[in-house]
Amino acid sequence: FAAVLQAPTGVGALALIVSCILQATEAPPEQLQPFFDQLGERAKEAFMTGAQMLIEQGKAEGLAKGRAEGKAKGKAEGKAELQSVFTAETIGEVFEGR
Repeated sequence: FAAVLQAPTGVGALALIVSCILQATEAPPEQLQPFFDQLGERAKEAFMTGAQMLIEQGKAEGLAKGRAEGKAKGKAEGKAELQSVFTAETIGEVFEGR
């Protein structure tokens, strides 16, 4: 890892490696951090950057899932409301429960 860290883009490259290691092994970050800490400040920076990449990925996935679930729920609710318009016997029944 020392050679990677010496390169101009070494911290970024090691951050990608850290991200892959954390993702592939599903090891908790606190288990791997001491190893990178002993490699020096640039390795610490790479570790934190790699961990942050996973956090951002998790946020994006969570947001996408939440949007998809919200969209599905909205469609179901809209469909139910539309159905009530067609099955109501009076206009009052359409607006009940709103």
